Amino acid sequence: MKNETISVSVLRSNLKKVLDQLKKGKSITITSRGKTIGIISPVPDKKVQSRKYMDRIKKTAKIGDIVSPLSVKWEAEA
Repeated sequence: MKNETISVSVLRSNLKKVLDQLKKGKSITITSRGKTIGIISPVPDKKVQSRKYMDRIKKTAKIGDIVSPLSVKWEAEA
């Protein structure tokens, strides 16, 4: 998605429109006197991030029996 650039004065006069753009997932660069002073970005969707993470780790994860006792004896420290 293309990043839009707007000035502080445009931001002030069009805040509702800018917020609507953020809701749609668009990032916006804010400038003052021609210099970039910040970037406003939407909050990432945690479900989407989690799904991407799970897709990434499932390539190397090993699924096994986590319930059965181990063949190795061990003692817990008190």
